[in-house]
Amino acid sequence: MTRTEHRPTIYRLRVAGRLDQHWSAWFGGLTLTQDTDGTTSLSGIVADQAELHGLLTKVRNLGVTLISVEAIDLANREARLGSGDAGEGFFRWEMDRGMVSDEIIRWAKSRYNDYLAGKVSEDDMCVDMTTMNAGLDETTIRKASRQYYEENIAADVFPEMRQLVQKLHDDGCEIWAVSSSSEWIIREAMKDFRIPANRILACEVQIENGHVTDRMVRIPSGEGKAVALREVVGHQPDAAFGNSRWDVEMLALVKTPFAVNPTNDLKKIASQRGWTVYFPDSIRR
Repeated sequence: MTRTEHRPTIYRLRVAGRLDQHWSAWFGGLTLTQDTDGTTSLSGIVADQAELHGLLTKVRNLGVTLISVEAIDLANREARLGSGDAGEGFFRWEMDRGMVSDEIIRWAKSRYNDYLAGKVSEDDMCVDMTTMNAGLDETTIRKASRQYYEENIAADVFPEMRQLVQKLHDDGCEIWAVSSSSEWIIREAMKDFRIPANRILACEVQIENGHVTDRMVRIPSGEGKAVALREVVGHQPDAAFGNSRWDVEMLALVKTPFAVNPTNDLKKIASQRGWTVYFPDSIRR
C-alpha cells in the first residue's frame, strides 16, 4: 500500500453540438462522446498545460462553443484503477521514456482514453498495459521496473504496512502479494518486503527465449484475484488488505478483510459488510 502518488491529468472538455468520432485524431486521440443534451464530451490524458492550451486552441479554430473544462481526479472515479496505482504509473512512465514504439504509444493512449470513457474493461486494460511490451527483452523490463519502483513508489509505502509485513514474517506467516498490475513491477516492489516471486499473483505473460509475449498467464483483477488465490494458495487466507473495489471479491474470500486507505466505493462496501476500514497516520493527518 502506498500513499497517493502523482496522478495523470485527465481532462474532459464539453463543447456545444455534435462532433463525430473521426475528429478524435484532430484532438490528439481524445475519446469523443455525444451526450444526450446535444453536447459532445472530449476526454483523455493531457500531458501538460501546453497540450491543454493546444486543445483549447483547436476547439476555437473549429468554431464550436466550449462549455466547460474539467480535470478528473482518478482517486474518486468508480470502476477505475486505484489511487496511486503502480500499473497505471508504470504504463505512463514506459511511454514517456519511449520504451515502446510510437505506434504502440498511440494505440495504448487511445485504449486508455477508451478505458476512461468506459469503453474498455478493467481486465482488458490490465492486459493491454502488460502485453504492449510484447517482443521486448524481459531483462530490460525488469531493470526498468526496479528503476520505476525506486523513483516513484518506495518512498511512499505506508510505514505501517512495512511494519505489519515484518511482524507477519517474524510470526512465520505465509504472505502473498496479489495485484492486477504487471508482475514485473510487483516483483520488484515485493523484494523490499521479502515476499518471493513464487508468492506473487500479478498480471503475467509467458516469456519465450527471454522475450515478452502477448500470451497471458493470469489476470488477477476483481473476481480474478479470488480465483487466483483459490487455485494457487489452495486454502482460505486468514486476512487480506485491499484499497479499491477491484479487491472486493478477494476481501470477501478471506476470514478477516481490511480496507486500507480505501477509495470511496470500497469504503462504502466495507461499511455495509462490517469490514475493518483503516487509514494510515499519514492519511489521517
